[in-house]
Amino acid sequence: MTSSSPRSVLIPARTTGPPYGYRDERTDAAAASIGYTSPVMWYGSLADSALRADREILDLAHQWFLPAHIVIGHLNFLPVTRVFPQLHQLITDRGLTTVTLNDIFDI
Repeated sequence: MTSSSPRSVLIPARTTGPPYGYRDERTDAAAASIGYTSPVMWYGSLADSALRADREILDLAHQWFLPAHIVIGHLNFLPVTRVFPQLHQLITDRGLTTVTLNDIFDI
């Protein structure tokens, strides 16, 4: 891996990942019919699809913000927005790079 290569993937926008990782030929075909031909699975979550305390979001970030991890965040509730500076600092401290699916698939 070169120094310019992403060491981690943080996807802060919608994903093409199947809910809870459940997929089969039928779901793959349905996704492909609207342009999503490459399923993407995540390996970590901020669990912010439900209301979480700031500390819990930060603890999950410490657990999952690692090289080669795709981490999903929903931004459904305000607490995650309050910890943006700490999330950014964690990414910086760990030497990680954030990318989007557009970056990965060169869209």
